[in-house]
Amino acid sequence: LRQSQSYCTDTECLQEMPGPSPSSSGDLTVPMIMMAWVVIALVLFLLRPASMRGPGAAGKPPGPHNNHGREPPAPPVD
Repeated sequence: LRQSQSYCTDTECLQEMPGPSPSSSGDLTVPMIMMAWVVIALVLFLLRPASMRGPGAAGKPPGPHNNHGREPPAPPVD
């Protein structure tokens, strides 16, 4: 019986009571929070500094496979 009654003032009658609505349409849900974490992780991954990007990153000396003519090639073995 109470749910069918309307809330009335001197100037208007409302079907619902004023204040926070009982529906949870504006609440954050677990999937929304997880998706936000995935987006944040992806952005941080794409914007990481060059020193953290793996082999050949800035500041590392070149390995033995990147001689660029510093040593002469080994003589052929007969």
